[in-house]
Amino acid sequence: VLKYQDQLVGNVAMAFLHDGRPPIIRDATYTPKESTAVSLPEGIDLNQTLLKTLGAPNVCSKEWIIRQYDHEVQGGSVVKPLVG
Repeated sequence: VLKYQDQLVGNVAMAFLHDGRPPIIRDATYTPKESTAVSLPEGIDLNQTLLKTLGAPNVCSKEWIIRQYDHEVQGGSVVKPLVG
């Protein structure tokens, strides 16, 4: 029952509201892409490349800076830093 200024403007059965609309069934298909072999350049030390990448400021751990600042501002954090 829906009223506006004491006048009945709508009357819909609860069963219709919850069960009246049929579920939407969507068909989906998956087409796997062909895998291609990766060609790596010769003469590059991949260990050094990995260490350089992991040492970059935008990739490396931020723990050192998180530990320096108050992350409990008014205790409003749901998940604390470094918790997961």
